[in-house]
Amino acid sequence: MTSQEKTLLKSIAWDVSIDSIDLKKHAYWLISRIIVFGLPEHIKWMWKNYNEDEIKQTVMQSKTLDVKSANFWAVHYNIDKSKIACLNKPLMNGYF
Repeated sequence: MTSQEKTLLKSIAWDVSIDSIDLKKHAYWLISRIIVFGLPEHIKWMWKNYNEDEIKQTVMQSKTLDVKSANFWAVHYNIDKSKIACLNKPLMNGYF
């Protein structure tokens, strides 16, 4: 990872050592973080470094995405919302 990439990604990887991130090994984690916390420059970086299938799989499989982000990316990639894990997890009893 270049020093420019490290500087860019530092803001979404505040809780880990930036030097310990492997772009391939940690792709799911990085994509999830960018989807939820990323700015336009993070999104551009994500599109440059990960293919559409990797991003779509992350959107569908991640249970940690917030509803707003999951809905946005579902519309963007035309993903059936029933295939997105975080939109289909049961509500916790007692909240509604």
